Amino acid sequence: MATEVIDYGDVANWAAEHDGCLWVDSPARHRRSVLLDRASRIIDIVDQIEGGSHDICPVFHFGPEIQVELIGFCAFLSWPSSATPGTARLELPPGLSWSLRRAEIRTSPAGPGRRVSAFKLLGRGRCVAGTPLATRLEFSDTQMLPNSPFYQAVSWSMYGGCRGDEHDTQAEAR
Repeated sequence: MATEVIDYGDVANWAAEHDGCLWVDSPARHRRSVLLDRASRIIDIVDQIEGGSHDICPVFHFGPEIQVELIGFCAFLSWPSSATPGTARLELPPGLSWSLRRAEIRTSPAGPGRRVSAFKLLGRGRCVAGTPLATRLEFSDTQMLPNSPFYQAVSWSMYGGCRGDEHDTQAEAR
């Protein structure tokens, strides 16, 4: 896995790649670049899968305080009961089928913790070789960035979440 980070103050960019899928019948390499523009409060994520077309199942996991409403290829996020309430808009990669689900998560990833309900967005589809999957997260509350870490609001998993959905409940997706 290779990683590169550049930080210019108001703008930071980092990129990483992994080749952990080169052993499968149809090998693939996953590259991701992330651009954080602190001034405009936008995070752009671009994923590219090299090695031909592949069925993919991207998943966005949210913390238990995050409320999510899915409308087409946009998810509207809010965390009204947080110490620093806020909202954001998540523009999802088009060309995939998106659904909103509730899942049980542990409150402590390092230990047993208690289980709470949280939203996740599940995408399904086929990536086309050479076509990037672009995601944009735009915060609309001035209190959210840069004081609170991004990873507490949303994380993205390229290959996980396609199996084991039997413990999830389908939420309304318009």
